[in-house]
Amino acid sequence: MTVKDTSNKSLTVKESLTSVYPIPDAVLASMAIMRKVDCNVDATAEILNSMEYRLFEADIKAWRATAPDVSQSGVSFNLTDNARKELKKDANAVYKEFKDAKYSGVNYGYKGSRI
Repeated sequence: MTVKDTSNKSLTVKESLTSVYPIPDAVLASMAIMRKVDCNVDATAEILNSMEYRLFEADIKAWRATAPDVSQSGVSFNLTDNARKELKKDANAVYKEFKDAKYSGVNYGYKGSRI
């Protein structure tokens, strides 16, 4: 099954990842090479559910969590601090699921008034 947009046109892997937030081609290409994902093929259910794609998507989410707010063609792309935290959390969950080296583990911290 091929993923299609609202006009019933098949989406490529690249289009499935960049339709919401602009990602520089160089960033996308380097991440795709590292994860062995072809961005120019049609996005199918098999590809979108693969470990390689899911880790690639997690890399994109981790990158977006640190990316600056931008304006492009009169459209602004702004992320709140909470949205950035959720992107990091989502990416980390995928890294954990696949035991990826980018998994950051559990963050420990002190909460309270006494040590």
